[in-house]
Amino acid sequence: MFKSIPVVFLIACLLLSSCQAVIPEPLIEVLDEDTEGASVSFRVAIDKPGWLVLHPAATGGGPDAGSEITRAYLAEAGEYAKITMPVTDAIIGNVDGFAMLHYDEPADEAYTFAPGGDDDPPVTVDDAVLMAPFTMHGATPYIEVQDSGAGDGVITIKVGIDKPGWLVLRTATAEGRPDVTVLTASTYLSAAGVYPGFEVTLPTTPARPYFAILYYDDPADGEFTHTSIGTDDPAVQVQGAGIEEAFTIGY
Repeated sequence: MFKSIPVVFLIACLLLSSCQAVIPEPLIEVLDEDTEGASVSFRVAIDKPGWLVLHPAATGGGPDAGSEITRAYLAEAGEYAKITMPVTDAIIGNVDGFAMLHYDEPADEAYTFAPGGDDDPPVTVDDAVLMAPFTMHGATPYIEVQDSGAGDGVITIKVGIDKPGWLVLRTATAEGRPDVTVLTASTYLSAAGVYPGFEVTLPTTPARPYFAILYYDDPADGEFTHTSIGTDDPAVQVQGAGIEEAFTIGY
């Protein structure tokens, strides 16, 4: 003898099965690494609310989980077809990183993960931390010099460099090239990145041409030891050309 099943119960079962079916297994797929360094895009799935976090690569390989480049909050379980993560112009050169998922535990929408802690733990699949390596292709090293326009000898210099080095100011020779025997000023750049504004005051009389030049700190000793005939602290080059900017102070 057949028994009838109440329609409401049957619909509830179907709905429950459907809901259970859409909870995905966590995944991360790199879709696009913007060649201008503006963004990286991912397809992501997560089985409960959490975070997509971009960690830089550690020196010895693998993610530096204690640091982050940027992150996005995933408010609910599901598949996210495309998440584009902006990385701004602070990325200079090629920067390797790892995308990781972290659960929002405790559920407070605040990212408080720390290595060795319990908050916002990394998502694991088959007992392995889920991660996807990627490379951000940022801007090449550059120098921008801006005169204050006030006639006071004050200039502002913006710099981008892909590893530690030096910003050096030199006077020009009679031939209009940097005088490597004269060091007018130098500033140590302790890490790769964008330095938005060094303010320098130079004499306004007599009118004089200068060069702002980038050098690498190689060997990495925090001392500027470049010479015209040596190999220490070489000038930064892009496609065989040194990164330098000529400007004139004085009226």
